[in-house]
Amino acid sequence: GSGIVGTINNYIGLPVVSAKINIEQKLIDKYNYITSVYSISAGSYSIIGLPAPARYRVTCEPPAGMDYVIQSVEFDLPAGITQVQNFTMNLSGTIRGKVTNFAQLPVMAPGNMGYSIVTFSATRVFNLDTLATAQPSGFGVVDSSGNYVVRGLPPEAQDIYVIVGMKDE
Repeated sequence: GSGIVGTINNYIGLPVVSAKINIEQKLIDKYNYITSVYSISAGSYSIIGLPAPARYRVTCEPPAGMDYVIQSVEFDLPAGITQVQNFTMNLSGTIRGKVTNFAQLPVMAPGNMGYSIVTFSATRVFNLDTLATAQPSGFGVVDSSGNYVVRGLPPEAQDIYVIVGMKDE
């Protein structure tokens, strides 16, 4: 079978433990979630027995509470090959804020839907062709006081959108 293995280190070369690695396989025109694993004490991870040949997207998310940039890479995985995909996690940006109405009071979403914050790179161009497949750079949930935090952002300008509904975790 085919597989994906690698090591996750931080920007100074130390292993990153408990980074979440998400594996998605491209089917026709969209990626479908396959599985997730977490890096172990040496920063290593492995996923074996993947269907191949196929196109995959591998996303590396920082451990909870660590401000590293989320990284994603796409590649074709040949049959019978174990692909090495290492990640170096760099420090990230964090956006904090408060959503209020004109009277500076926290806003409440309709019913119990809640509000979420979604960020995209400011260089992203949206049109009918790219909107459905646009990859957000970050997510945050607005609490009952109107406060939110979005972590793990790449060090570049961000556009911030407030939407009704909560991101599924």
